[in-house]
This record gives sequence, structure tokens and C-alpha cells, in this order.
Amino acid sequence: MTTTIKQHLVAPVHVSDSSVFVNGYFYIVDLGDPVRPRHHHVAINGECICALGRNCPAVDEVRKYLADGGKRAERPPFGFYPVHPAKCPIKGCGARVRYDASLSSRNRGAGWQCSVGGTNHYWQHRGWIMSMRQKLAAQGKNI
Repeated sequence: MTTTIKQHLVAPVHVSDSSVFVNGYFYIVDLGDPVRPRHHHVAINGECICALGRNCPAVDEVRKYLADGGKRAERPPFGFYPVHPAKCPIKGCGARVRYDASLSSRNRGAGWQCSVGGTNHYWQHRGWIMSMRQKLAAQGKNI
């Protein structure tokens, strides 16, 4: 696989022979020696955890890997976020979100704040998750 990456607004760096590996809920992408950071973690939501997010070339490498029949990463349990969502999951909102470590937990995963609704949207979504779990449990469905 071949791709090009811009590092911190410097001239493009040519990346060849990148490799993709599955590790739990993430794709680990090795973009090769000339790229720093060399290893990138791409979540199943299509975002790299580096500062480039969706614009990181590692995301394109994962797309190619999957298109070529590569193994898919595990899906997390219902309501668990290994990384913050790409956008606010509150119906009708869809605003950008940012990671908030103070809301993270071992059981819930990565905490986040909505750029419009702040932590209120986070807790509103957590409430929805709990109500869905109760509803599914009442129907005898295992989550």
C-alpha cells in the first residue's frame, strides 16, 4: 500500500509498504519508518487517535485493508466507547464532540463533551443507553 502524509504542515512524506493489524477495537497501522508517529490507532468509527483524526492517512490504509478482505476489529459492547464518538449521538444534534477524561470510566469507556450540549448531552446519552439495556433485558435479549 502506498500513501502520502503531511506532517505538521511540512512537505509531504511518501509512505510505502504500510501494514495494518487488528488489536481489539482498533486497527494498528504502521506507516513506515519515515513517518512520525510511525504507528497509528484507528478506531472502528473511522478516526485515528492522532491529531489528524479522520484526515490521517492511516484511516485510508484501514479502508484499503478492509476492501482487500482484511479482518475486522471487534465491536465493543453496547454502550461502551473505546474512543469518543465522531459526532454527538443525541438525535437532532450531531455536533462535534471532544474527549473528556473526567467522564471516562472502565465500564463506560471514553468520556466526551458535545460542543453544543456539553456534558448534558453525554449524560442524556448515557441515560438512553441504560433505558435501552433495560428494555432489551425485559425482552430477554442479551446485550
